[in-house]
Amino acid sequence: MSDKETSAEKLDDLKRVEGVSAVPPGPPGTVGSDPGRAPQAVSMLPRDDVDNFTRAGWAFVESTSRVNQTGARAVFKDSDGHLKIDSGNLNVRFAGEASVPEIESLLKEHGLLIRRQLGFAPNLYTVGPSQANAVTDSVETAKLLTTSQKVEYAEPVLIEALGGRNLAR
Repeated sequence: MSDKETSAEKLDDLKRVEGVSAVPPGPPGTVGSDPGRAPQAVSMLPRDDVDNFTRAGWAFVESTSRVNQTGARAVFKDSDGHLKIDSGNLNVRFAGEASVPEIESLLKEHGLLIRRQLGFAPNLYTVGPSQANAVTDSVETAKLLTTSQKVEYAEPVLIEALGGRNLAR
């Protein structure tokens, strides 16, 4: 199975949680600084993941256009039922023959730009929205990019909850 096929299969395993967005931690008084009242849909999510994200300062809120203006991020569940929060960035490996101007042109079509080149593989970049306050659905964007012949694979950068350690004292 090719990298492109493996990447596409992984993307299909991610399911968006409808009606819920996650707001990143922010300064006191902002939406992300106070979890407030979580939407009803949060009660259906894995409690451990929700607790871990909340302890890290994330707030789960109802998806509305007003909230999306505050930098709210899409929430996904993987095939194991664990939550993932969309960072808005992607790691994209372009075909060996793709030039930097071709890469930049393709990214511009999707409202993206190169954030940095990753050195451990040729033509591998972290890309993100071209506007600082724009938040993309990186899972859908990865699916679109993967259809291009200039792209070997595209993977969203997702934020995962890591459980704490129980240390015996």
